[in-house]
Amino acid sequence: MTRRLDEAISQLRGLPPRDQDDAAAVIMSIVEARRPQMRLTPEQIEEVKRTEEGLLDGSVELLTVEQTEEMWRRLGA
Repeated sequence: MTRRLDEAISQLRGLPPRDQDDAAAVIMSIVEARRPQMRLTPEQIEEVKRTEEGLLDGSVELLTVEQTEEMWRRLGA
């Protein structure tokens, strides 16, 4: 943590709780804005589209909860 941020947080501790919450919200919005966003490649996007189409037309089926649990049991997880 930089000295400037440490000083700002120290000053914030003296503010009323509502103001502290407002400051926390501002800081968190900065953190969220700087967090890298997950991006799909064009190939991944096409795969998602194909899977979605398959689910809609019935050519792709998902496992049931029971089938998924059995799969994990067989894999030892």
